[in-house]
Amino acid sequence: MEREIRRKKRNVRGTRNIFIAAVAAVIIAVFIIAIRGQVKENENYISRALASRMLVLLGTDSPADVQQDSAKWYVKYMSHLNDTGRVIWDGGNYTEPEYAYSAITYSQLRNILTAEGWDVGEISDYTGIKLDKGKGDKKVKRETFAKIYDYLVLLNGDAGGVTRREITIVGTPANMSAKQIREYGRWNCVALEGTFSFEGLSMDSYADKKVCVYARGSQIIAVLAVVDSDVVYNNVWITQAHENVLKVYISGVYREYEVSGLLENFTDTIADIGLSDGRVKQLTVKKDTISGKVLRLSDDEIELYGYGNVELDDNFRVYKCYGELEEKAIKDILVGYDLADFVVADGRICAAVIKRELKADDIRVLLMTTGYTSVLHDRITLTSDEGFTIKKGNEVIKVAAGELLDVYPDSEYMSEGRIILEADGLNNPITVLSIERSYGNPYYYGSLEIACENDKLVMINELPLEEYLYHVVPSEMPVGFGVEALKVQAVCARSYAYRHILDNSYRNYGAHVDDSVGYQVYNNIKAQPDSTQAVKETYGQVMKSEGEVVSAYYYSTSCGYMSDLSLWGGEKGGIYREKTVNNSGVSLDLSDDEAFKSFILNTDESDYDYEFPFYRWYVELDREKLSERINEYLKIRRNSDSANILMRNEQGEYLSAEKPYIGGVLSFETAERTTSGAVRKLIIHGTAGDAMVCGELNIRYVLGPGDEKITTHTQTDTTFEFLPSAYIYIEELYEDGAVTGYRITGGGYGHGIGMSQNAVSAMVKQGMRYDDILEFFYNNVDIVNIY
Repeated sequence: MEREIRRKKRNVRGTRNIFIAAVAAVIIAVFIIAIRGQVKENENYISRALASRMLVLLGTDSPADVQQDSAKWYVKYMSHLNDTGRVIWDGGNYTEPEYAYSAITYSQLRNILTAEGWDVGEISDYTGIKLDKGKGDKKVKRETFAKIYDYLVLLNGDAGGVTRREITIVGTPANMSAKQIREYGRWNCVALEGTFSFEGLSMDSYADKKVCVYARGSQIIAVLAVVDSDVVYNNVWITQAHENVLKVYISGVYREYEVSGLLENFTDTIADIGLSDGRVKQLTVKKDTISGKVLRLSDDEIELYGYGNVELDDNFRVYKCYGELEEKAIKDILVGYDLADFVVADGRICAAVIKRELKADDIRVLLMTTGYTSVLHDRITLTSDEGFTIKKGNEVIKVAAGELLDVYPDSEYMSEGRIILEADGLNNPITVLSIERSYGNPYYYGSLEIACENDKLVMINELPLEEYLYHVVPSEMPVGFGVEALKVQAVCARSYAYRHILDNSYRNYGAHVDDSVGYQVYNNIKAQPDSTQAVKETYGQVMKSEGEVVSAYYYSTSCGYMSDLSLWGGEKGGIYREKTVNNSGVSLDLSDDEAFKSFILNTDESDYDYEFPFYRWYVELDREKLSERINEYLKIRRNSDSANILMRNEQGEYLSAEKPYIGGVLSFETAERTTSGAVRKLIIHGTAGDAMVCGELNIRYVLGPGDEKITTHTQTDTTFEFLPSAYIYIEELYEDGAVTGYRITGGGYGHGIGMSQNAVSAMVKQGMRYDDILEFFYNNVDIVNIY
C-alpha cells in the first residue's frame, strides 16, 4: 500500500512540481550543512552509514537494534537495506566503521531508490542530477544527496511519515552529565517538545536554539536550519542562583549558565530565562504562590478550594520537588488533595510544585444517574434526617432535618458554580432522592459536592477510602461467600481504587472514579457486617508489583481459563498469566477455532468455577433478528469506539465507516482469537457488506441476545443485553437445508482477566487463605500496606 501511495504521488505534474523545485532551492543550502555524519573519508561526501539511516527513515520507523555497541548505530540501517534486498553492500564486512563511513556510490544509491519503487529517471528530471549507470562507483556528494532527499521528502508528503518541524534544543550530550547521558542515551537530545534521537548527526552546536528539522516521530533525520538563536525558557526551575552562576532544570535536563547583575542569591524558584546565542539576557523570577485543595483540573484551568477557577499559563509546567526533582504532567496533580503550591503571575498559574507525597486515604466518586446512564444530572434532590450544611463560596446555608433541597443548574445555589454539602451530626448520611439504586434512594457519608457542567450538574461523593470499600465490596461480591472470600475482594478493590486515584482519569470532573461497573460498583447495596469486617481485617492492604500498586482487574466467572492483557491489546506477561483456573494452573493454546471448540464443549470438574451457572452457557439466535441487532449495534458501538468498528472497502481493506451496515448475516469468521480463547476480532459477512468488530466488549454488544434466553451450565435460563463473555464459538442452525440462525456457545461471565469472583468462593471452601488466592490470580505480587 505504501508503494502504491508513492507511485500515485509521482504522477503529479505541473504546478506542484514547480512548487517542489522552488522550495527545494530555498532550503538546499542549509540542508547540506545538516548532514554532519561521521564521514571520515571526506566531508564533501555522504557516508553509507548516514545515507542508509536517512533512506530507511524516509519510509519506515527505525529497525530494531541488532547489536549493543552504540558507536555502530548504523548497523541496523545498513543491515535493513541489505537484508531486504535494497542493496548488496560490496564490502567484506559492511558493519565495520571504515566501510560504513566511506562514501556511498551512485550505483548503491540508484539500487536502493529503484528497489524502493522510486523512478530514478523522474528524480533526475526534477533535480537535474543524473543517476545513470555510467557513474557506477563514483561517490555521491553531500550536496547532491541532500537535493535528492529533499525532493523525495516533498514528493512523499505525509504518507512517508517524514515531516518538517521546529524544535528548541535544550540538552545534548555535550551539556549533560554522565548520569543524564546514561539515562537518555548517547544518541538522544532533549528539546522543549520532547526527547529526540539523532544517530549519526552532531547536535551540540544547536543547544539553546530553535531549529527546523526533518523528523520521523521522535527521530531527527536532518537539521535544515537554525530558526532562532534567541530563545526563552518559560517557567523553568532555578535550582540555584549564586553570584554569577545560574543552575537551571529545564525539561528534565540540568543546565548551568553565566549571569551578571543578580540582585540576590536564591534557590528553588520558578523563572523565565531569555537567552541569545546561549547567553542569559533576561531573568524574570516568579515568587507569588497560592495553594489549596484541588477540586477540578482541565487543560486550561485548575479549580482550587478558596480561589475558584484559575487559568493556566500557555507554558504551564509541573514539578515534583520531594525526593529527586522531576518534571511531571498535569495529570499528576491529584484532585481532592492539597499536595502542591501553585506559582502565579499575571493572574495565571505558571507552575505547580508538588511538595508532598500522596497518602491516598480519601477518594472522590462521581455519582451517576439512575441506571448508571450518565454522569450529568438535570436535577438533584437531597434530604437528611438530621439536616446538613451547604458551603457556597464564603456563604454557609443550613438545611433543616427532613427538609428537601432541590438543585438545578440555573438555581441560586449554583451561582458560584459549586456547592459542598456536609451532614450535621455523627453518622448522619445525606440521601439523594433523585437517584435510585437496588435498595432504593441511596444515602452517602462523607461530603457531597455539586458542580455545574455543560448546563447540567455533576455530583461527587468524597469520603475515606476505607469507608468507600464498605460500600464497594458488598456491591461487587455476594456477602454469602464469607469473610475470607470478601477479604480477597477487599484487597483487589483497594488496589484498583488506589491505582485510579493515581491515574486521575476523571480529573476534568474533579473525581477519581464513578460508581458504575465501568470502575467499581459503589453503594448499589448497603454496607454489610461481613464485608465491613473483611475491609477492616485487610486495612490498607494492596498488591504491588515492581514497587507500584497494581490495577487489580476482576470479573464474575471464568470459563476454566484466564486471560492476560493481550486480550485488550496489551503485552503478555506481568502480573496476569494465562492458565487454567484450577489447582493445576497449566497454560494452553486456544487460539485455533477447533482447539477452542474442543475446550468449550467439554468441562472439567476440577475447575473452580465448575458449579456456577455461567461456567458454560449457550444462546440460539434467529438469523433475521440477529441481523437487525448487528446493524443496530454496529452504529451504536461505532459512536463510542469508531476505531474498532470497521467496514470492508472495494480494495479489501477494513476501515472505519460513518454508517456501518451489513444487511443480512451470511456468516461469521474469527479474525483473531487470543491464546486464552477469547475472540478479539470478528468478521461478519453480510449481504450488503462485511464488518470487522474489534475488541471483546464490542463483540459482546454487537452479538447481544437482548431478550432471547441464555441457557446456563446449571440448566437455568436468563437474559442479557450483551453476551456474558467473548469466549465463544459460533455454529450455524439449519432448517430444511437453509441457515435459519446461529448457536453461540460460550463460557465465563466478564473479561476473564485477573480474579474470578465465583472461583474465589470455591477456593475458600477448599481451605485456601485470601493471600494464597490473590497469589494464584496475580503473578509476582506483594501484599503491602499503603498506610
